[in-house]
Amino acid sequence: MNAKTLTFLIFSTILVVIAAVMLTQPQNASSDKIKLFPRLMSTIVQVTEINIITKDESITIIRSDEQWLLKEKDNYPIASGKVNKLLLGVADLTILEAKTSNPHLYSKIGVEDVSTRLFLKNADEIVASLIVGNNKIAKTDSTRSEIYVRKSDEKQAWLTFGRLPIEKTPIRWLDRQIINLDNKKIRQVRIIHPDGESFLIFKDNPEDETYQIANLPINATIKEEQMLNSIVSTLNHLDFDDVTKIEFDDKVGIQAIFTTFDVLEVTMIMMEKDGKYYAKFSAGEDAKLKGWVYELAKYKVEHLEKKRDELINIEKLPVPFNMVPEL
Repeated sequence: MNAKTLTFLIFSTILVVIAAVMLTQPQNASSDKIKLFPRLMSTIVQVTEINIITKDESITIIRSDEQWLLKEKDNYPIASGKVNKLLLGVADLTILEAKTSNPHLYSKIGVEDVSTRLFLKNADEIVASLIVGNNKIAKTDSTRSEIYVRKSDEKQAWLTFGRLPIEKTPIRWLDRQIINLDNKKIRQVRIIHPDGESFLIFKDNPEDETYQIANLPINATIKEEQMLNSIVSTLNHLDFDDVTKIEFDDKVGIQAIFTTFDVLEVTMIMMEKDGKYYAKFSAGEDAKLKGWVYELAKYKVEHLEKKRDELINIEKLPVPFNMVPEL
């Protein structure tokens, strides 16, 4: 059994298990109603593409090698959880009652043609298409909603019951956490600036509460311990504002090499361009990090721009007595 087949089986199993849980939940007021897409649950694992179209966005989610990818973000991987919830949500939509079929009344419930449109496709055809309108918390179950919908190729609108978690902006489909490295585990961080300046922030033992800068002059002290902590903590719950594959010149970037006490090494190269901060990372064979450039919030990374002299105080040494000039 190859890796692709195994991954597909895992994906299929997850959907089947979740579907079984949904079917064995306590019966509710809509349990005897008809599903909006009666045959979708049995073919849901065959869906290979999802399109979400709003008046402002067009989102394309595709499955490749049994992994979900976001086309609008250079095929960046999507955590399967959000996709599974949407697919199962569509398959589980239950009809409560028929509503209008008069196009002049669509705007009252939000199912006009310019509303959010959702398409599920397999390799050959569209298996479900939906215009999603207004919604409200369901009267019989506060964890679900009453949702006005209309199939894209039909005039009839429906009031349905279920969950339909549609994210309407591309970035919200992504797991935005890049890396989460506990700063307590970090032994050292080496900062290398484009001009060649390099310095090392370190501590000798995991139990030590403070970090030091290596090879300081005898008359130097740390200006702000909190600033050192901020540098060391850069990779703690680090998430991105956006992701891209823009050209990135390593030579103009600041390099930060984080090393843990168990010898994990993560290299981060950061550059500022047009007022925005970008970074790329490498950490062994972590495929999620390879080749991607992340846009980061300024406040999360600007401390990496500090030079060593900005982090220390230099005190003047007293002049030795025998060196005092004679009057």
